[in-house]
Amino acid sequence: MIVGVLSACIADLFPEPVDRMRWQLMHSVGFALAQGVGPWLGGWLTEHATWRWVFLAAVPVALLAWFTTWRFFPLVEHHEAMERRVDATSVVLLAVSLIVLVLWSGAIEGAGLTSPSALACIGIATVSAYLFIRRQRNCAAPIVPAEVRASGGTLQLLALGTMAGLVLNMLLFTTPLLLQAGLQLSADEAGAVMTPLLLCITIASVANARLAMRMDRAEGLMVGGHLLLATGCMLMAVGDAGHSTAYIALSLGICGTAFGFLLPNFTQHILVLTSRQNGGLASALGQASRLLGGLLGAALGWALVASLFRSSVTDALAAAGAGHAALASLLDSPQVLLQPGGILKLKQAATQSGADPGEMLVLSRNAIADAVRASYAVCAALAVACAAISARLPPFPVNRG
Repeated sequence: MIVGVLSACIADLFPEPVDRMRWQLMHSVGFALAQGVGPWLGGWLTEHATWRWVFLAAVPVALLAWFTTWRFFPLVEHHEAMERRVDATSVVLLAVSLIVLVLWSGAIEGAGLTSPSALACIGIATVSAYLFIRRQRNCAAPIVPAEVRASGGTLQLLALGTMAGLVLNMLLFTTPLLLQAGLQLSADEAGAVMTPLLLCITIASVANARLAMRMDRAEGLMVGGHLLLATGCMLMAVGDAGHSTAYIALSLGICGTAFGFLLPNFTQHILVLTSRQNGGLASALGQASRLLGGLLGAALGWALVASLFRSSVTDALAAAGAGHAALASLLDSPQVLLQPGGILKLKQAATQSGADPGEMLVLSRNAIADAVRASYAVCAALAVACAAISARLPPFPVNRG
């Protein structure tokens, strides 16, 4: 609710492209700074206090934001003769689709992509989404206006936003597995290694805004951003021989720089392609597409890594011979390497099975590292495909003199 409404307010208060770009920049910088501090602070609180403080710490921040909004945010009233109703059926269908997708993400984490519960969730979400799309074409007050539905460029940008959210969250959810389960870093250390990803989003967002306001056509920034993202993901996929945290931080910084040239431009480009009347809703849809992609990225990233990890460990145990049933059951999920006492349980199971505990630990860590790097290769392929789509976007004029 907050992210979507904030984007709509910026578009409403600042209709001129250059002014809107400046305020969108301030929004992006503040959001990216918070994202940069968040992983480190969350890791520090988890390691030195308790994970409950991750949620409790948000309470005073939320109260401060509420007071600031109530006291200082301008009140804008619209008096245009326009349809103000909201179609309840559309709301229900959209809510069902999104809620079932959340349930699906939990189902594939627990039972896998092909489990009956996961397939049932996909079926329900698909049917609900199809009915929602049909309802938008026929109802008197659609959530997605006809102007947005008829714009090929806007639909392309929504698809690109979804893919950007997918790749970003896949990086955010799989990289801690590599750092903590594969390299055995603490939560605090893992947060520090990941911080360049989000801080570079801030720095690149500033550079992007300065460049975009001086260009007649800014869509080239999105093509370059996607190619830079593909480069960063491929560097992560290849890795270095010593599993250097500096190498990982540098590669994540490259990915963050790429997102800094992508995330602000998605919203700005959508606003250029839509009228002022629908600009707020269109920008909110752009934010929603990235959040939807983030949900898919977290779920699919975990499913891919868990499946590859399980397959690698199963093959290694089969090659080692019989008598490893307890080990195979324990290593069914990479979570064993993150759970308190998980390493001790793994060593005990290896000893009882007649295997070398140190060898099993190295095998497990290598398996999770290889699985996560495979997910980076998938991210790189998606970034290349998005670069091809970006090259076909409509003109993106920002600087109008």
